[in-house]
Order: sequence, then structure tokens, then C-alpha cells
Amino acid sequence: MILVRSNRRADKLTAISSSCCSDRLVSTEKPRARSAPLDCSLSSSLVGMIKETRYNINMEDITQVTNLNGSVCSYLGDPVWDGLLHCENGPAYKNLNGDEEWWYMGVAHRDGGPAITESKYGEYWYNNGYLHREGGPAITLKNGELQYWILGQLHNEEGPAIIRADGRQEWYLFGQRVSQTKFQKYKKCGYGIPKNRIQNTQK
Repeated sequence: MILVRSNRRADKLTAISSSCCSDRLVSTEKPRARSAPLDCSLSSSLVGMIKETRYNINMEDITQVTNLNGSVCSYLGDPVWDGLLHCENGPAYKNLNGDEEWWYMGVAHRDGGPAITESKYGEYWYNNGYLHREGGPAITLKNGELQYWILGQLHNEEGPAIIRADGRQEWYLFGQRVSQTKFQKYKKCGYGIPKNRIQNTQK
């Protein structure tokens, strides 16, 4: 799953997520899942190339917009036509309810914390636009549900990748659902992510 800002003039903001904020214009397209290519460096992907241009950012192009409902958005460029949600050292969007969204050049991204925090729904960890967190759940919902994602794919080597609020569990490896028996067999054989397939997503 990827969260990314659209450059098309027809869409001020395209938010691909499990929920949408009502105070911003969003696309009517259905959410689409996307995973990072595990067989190549993230820097060679589109998201990586966007990130590598960070030294070209002109901070004078940053525009902060305060909406009527009190929410504040920070844009790189014209916020009406082709502006990208962007903030270097803090959330690019926040509202009076405590919701926060961290965006970097139109891509959901935050190091060391959830990029999307919604008071009604939960927390979502994004790195370079991909649901990603090592050592913990990338999605923590208010109802208690936990989901483990690596580079945009459901994946957990230590246990179930999805733990539902009612206690049901689902096992995933590299985005593929497997049975608990098959998962335990893989784990017993020392199954894990090959070192050459772990991408460095840190800034």
C-alpha cells in the first residue's frame, strides 16, 4: 500500500489509505495496493528518485494553509494546482482533533514514528510512501487490530502478520498468505528475509 500525492491538476490530493479526512478534497479512485520491488534498491524506484532530489528544495516555495475548520497544511509549491504536501521537520497536516500526517514531497514518510495518526482510527507507519516498520506493527488500529508490513507487503517472521480485534490471526510472508502450519515449517527451517533483499529506507 502506498500513500502518494497526485500531480494532476484535477486532483488537489490523492490519498490512498484506509480512511480519508473530510476537510480535504480527495480522489474517488479505489485504494490500490503497491509494494516496493524487493529485488532492487529503493533508490532506483520512483519514490527513491523523488527523495534523492531533496537538496533541490527551495524553502521559499513552502506555503502553509489554515483551513476554516482549523486544520493546517504545509505545501511545497502552489497548494491549489500542483502543490505537494511537504514538511521537513514535522507534520505537513494537522487538525484540532490531534490528527497528524507527515509528508515529504507528496509522499507519506516519517522516520522513527507513525506517518499517519488518526484519533478515530489509529496509527500508520510509512517509509518512502510504503507501509513499513521493522520490529513492530505498521498499522495499529483503535479497536486493537495489528498489522505487520515490510516495504508495502504484509510480512512477519515472528508470528501472525494480522491480529484481528476479535483474536483471529492471519500469517503472511512477503505479501503471500500462508497457513500457520506452513509458517511454522518455514520458521523451523530458518526461513527469513535474505539480507540482499532488505532495503535501507532510512534518510
